Amino acid sequence: MGQTVVRNLYWETVQLMPVSPDYHDLTDLLLDAADNLGMTTAQIANIQTACEAVEID
Repeated sequence: MGQTVVRNLYWETVQLMPVSPDYHDLTDLLLDAADNLGMTTAQIANIQTACEAVEID
């Protein structure tokens, strides 16, 4: 994805984060942030796969 895309994803995720998120929230927040940033379907699928791989979904 590249550093700029990941940095923007991180920033958007933090902006959406509630006061005390858990790992399930993190998956949803990452996917919402990706959608807000207009990422492609392939990029969003990649994020979902990564969340599943590290078992935070």
